[in-house]
Amino acid sequence: MQLRVLLTSLLLLVILSATAQIPTTDGRAHYSVVTTVDGMNKDELYLAALAWVNKTYNSGKTVTQTANQDGGMIIGKALSNRLLYNNMGMKKDAGHFAYTFTIQTKDGRYKVDIESITYEKGEMVLKPGADLAEDFPHNWTGLIGDNKQTRREWLSMQGQAHAYFTLLLEDLAAHMQKAKQASAW
Repeated sequence: MQLRVLLTSLLLLVILSATAQIPTTDGRAHYSVVTTVDGMNKDELYLAALAWVNKTYNSGKTVTQTANQDGGMIIGKALSNRLLYNNMGMKKDAGHFAYTFTIQTKDGRYKVDIESITYEKGEMVLKPGADLAEDFPHNWTGLIGDNKQTRREWLSMQGQAHAYFTLLLEDLAAHMQKAKQASAW
């Protein structure tokens, strides 16, 4: 029963995420969340966040740009999951979004920022560099780039990316709560 509720909740989350508004700052995509975790200090939160980075990205060293325990900050660059492009009924690799994440920790809370979210192309001839929040990529021009199908697929790719970032933030929150429970043994 619990598994059914969990799967239904995840399905609804993905469906709602696909139609949800992408959060922006100055017209650019920017996810920002501050979460309270009572009973954990800055260093405990930092170590839990670093463990999450290493687990989530398989090798945290490949994405971590800065890891400063004294300052309670982790900065990294990563790539989203591969996006799918429906090209006349055939699923194509649409590329992914490159992004920068920052995790800051203080006693009892942490903040996550995901920003500089830019499109990187896959198998299609579409140009890279568009921000996730753009209504339509500024550099997709001409007959190949600006048509009904690419507009429809851009919306699909935005929905896929939004679902990815939403689930990523939820996974971090769940990891931090587990770390809190583990430290209370």
